[in-house]
Amino acid sequence: MLRNLIKRFGNRERRDWQVLLLSLLLAFFIWLIYNLSGEYSAFLEYDLVARSDIRGHSDRPVSSATLIIRGKTNGFNIIRRRLYKSVPIEIEVSPSLWKQSADDDELYYLTEDAMRELMPSVGLSNVELEYFVTSRLEFRFPKEEYKKVPVIPNAMVTCRPQYMQVGEVAVEPDSVLVYGTSQQLSAIEYVNTEAIYAEDIMANKEGVSSLMSPRGLRLSDKMVHYIINVSRYVELREEVDLTVKNLPAGENSILLPSRSTIVYRVPFPSHSIGESDFSAGIDYNDMSRMSGFEMPVRLFSAPDGILSYRFEPPVVDFIEHE
Repeated sequence: MLRNLIKRFGNRERRDWQVLLLSLLLAFFIWLIYNLSGEYSAFLEYDLVARSDIRGHSDRPVSSATLIIRGKTNGFNIIRRRLYKSVPIEIEVSPSLWKQSADDDELYYLTEDAMRELMPSVGLSNVELEYFVTSRLEFRFPKEEYKKVPVIPNAMVTCRPQYMQVGEVAVEPDSVLVYGTSQQLSAIEYVNTEAIYAEDIMANKEGVSSLMSPRGLRLSDKMVHYIINVSRYVELREEVDLTVKNLPAGENSILLPSRSTIVYRVPFPSHSIGESDFSAGIDYNDMSRMSGFEMPVRLFSAPDGILSYRFEPPVVDFIEHE
């Protein structure tokens, strides 16, 4: 019977053989896709490399860790995992997820709760977890020297007429940790942002800016949030009497001129402010810092809400006599 079957196929034309082989191949692929599309339970293995900003430690561990789970997924994912199980997967881990070893201050680990939260980062969003074979993941983060320095915004701000910037540009966080050697850190006193341009603005402006990392050093934050406060203003003028503050007992003095004009800005619309609301003059303690007898006029007290001010004239002659 087998001999007759072979003989019958042997008598077929070449074209028939090609059609037969193509049909068998197509049937095999349909069968394969059908089976791989089904869901199966399997052990899945992942080689993980963590990255995290743990205060006082390197952002990368000195070793990797292996995560093994039992989960249900389709055949394609199982085969893919088998093929690439030795390829490390880098995951970003929030410092709040780590637990520190009680015996080793460089050893940190992740509990099952933390691992469950990190599943999408590992690529397990399409896997139905059955249980963790690995009870916890351990990584060793070496200690590193660091220094906390302020963030100085590098901002170029211009406002529309009748508008002005109020205060300095605020950034959050206002300071960062810089990691490096003792010699490198000794030369770092602050960190600048990238250039922040705000032109012709008439309202508060906020955004994010990258930090300029010193060469060879690492920062705990790469970005900061900034806000530029802007207010519409009215410029007013008041002439005020000048006094001398901290004048020694028994001493007398003359100021020329004895009055000065304060030019100040207040938010629009303005409220009524009079001469009696200001107190200005010179501070006798400035004498030791001045090269002559021209003393700067200082504002001792003013109403709330003053955005900025200047005096005309800004200095007066101080004459001391008995």
